[in-house]
Amino acid sequence: MMESITQGFMAQSIKILFGWTLIAALFFAILMLSWDIPMVRRHVKHIPDWPKVGMGVLRGFHRQQRLKELRRQRRLSLV
Repeated sequence: MMESITQGFMAQSIKILFGWTLIAALFFAILMLSWDIPMVRRHVKHIPDWPKVGMGVLRGFHRQQRLKELRRQRRLSLV
């Protein structure tokens, strides 16, 4: 009889732990999903839209390419 009681307590505690873990995971998922809403993105996080980020990266890449070309031309003109 004592064994069935301890098994029952163990099963109940595992169910409670699983329930709280599930609630925490759902809350975290809702938080992550709501964090990407455009209104939250602009007013809370101050993160630009992805096309603006991509254009900034592309401008940086082109700038690096121009600098490489200028340095190469300078080296050739010095020799």
